[in-house]
Amino acid sequence: MIEMCNNKLPLISVIVPVYNCSDTLHRCVESLNNQSYPNIEIILVDDGSKDSSLSVCQELASQIKSVRVFHQENKGQASARNYGVREAAGDFVAFVDADDWVDENIYEILYSNLKKESAQISCCGIERILNDTHYSYFNDAVESYRVMPLKVAVAELLDNKIITNSPCDKLFKASIVKSQPMKEGVIFEDFEIMPKWLSAANTIVYDGRPMYKYKMNEGSTMTNVTLKRLDEVKAGLSRMEFYSENYPELKKKVRKGYMRTCLNVLSCTRGADDPNKEREALRKRIITEIRFSDLMALDIKSQSKYVLSMMGLPLFDFFANKM
Repeated sequence: MIEMCNNKLPLISVIVPVYNCSDTLHRCVESLNNQSYPNIEIILVDDGSKDSSLSVCQELASQIKSVRVFHQENKGQASARNYGVREAAGDFVAFVDADDWVDENIYEILYSNLKKESAQISCCGIERILNDTHYSYFNDAVESYRVMPLKVAVAELLDNKIITNSPCDKLFKASIVKSQPMKEGVIFEDFEIMPKWLSAANTIVYDGRPMYKYKMNEGSTMTNVTLKRLDEVKAGLSRMEFYSENYPELKKKVRKGYMRTCLNVLSCTRGADDPNKEREALRKRIITEIRFSDLMALDIKSQSKYVLSMMGLPLFDFFANKM
């Protein structure tokens, strides 16, 4: 482990997008302020919150000298993260969501691993928390430790267990995230950007200890019934095109994931207000684009959803609701 009292340790910028999270922000920032790594700046970007979040940010900045606060009109999480990246002064950048928190030694360990392995991205495990109680781990192998070259890491990303789509379980060399901002105005922006950020690294190190605490919310992007979930399909298509161009050996695997995404999004948007019949357009795309070879590679549940999609949306919605 690198000696943490060294005054020459590089600055780590931790970016926290803030939107209507006044109830959880104190815990998040306290976990960052209590880090064993001594050279951290905490960048809070208020994204036009309608509650008292901005006031809480300003209060924290008055109490903690490492906290810097910025404010913008509501433009979404990707825009707030990009704002924070532009303002970051650190040699390394990390992200934390305002509902979540981290172990006190996360950045000491991530930085030490990165230096030891001459890596450009350092990752850790994630623990899911529901109602303040342990729910599950993203990867159950909490004692695992791996050093991966780029091509191994981008392959692991497709499984979303060891290398996840989230930017929050990682420490990045700042130049990686500064040179490629997230796409704004959409959700699932991390799903699209992560393979590009990984591709800017030569070596990625993974420490399975679940040092990032992810609070599961009932009203999250993944549980809301809204057509914004269609952004996941667009991000999946962009990812498939990126892999096909840069990692053709993984084309079949990424296509399989894209087909599963299309079917899942069609299913989970049942009941959403759809005046422009976007779900029907997605259903037709599924029927047109999924080939027999694709279908045989999918799991039984996804195969069943495909068969139901051929029967039209009313029957698909009725039966898919029972799956």
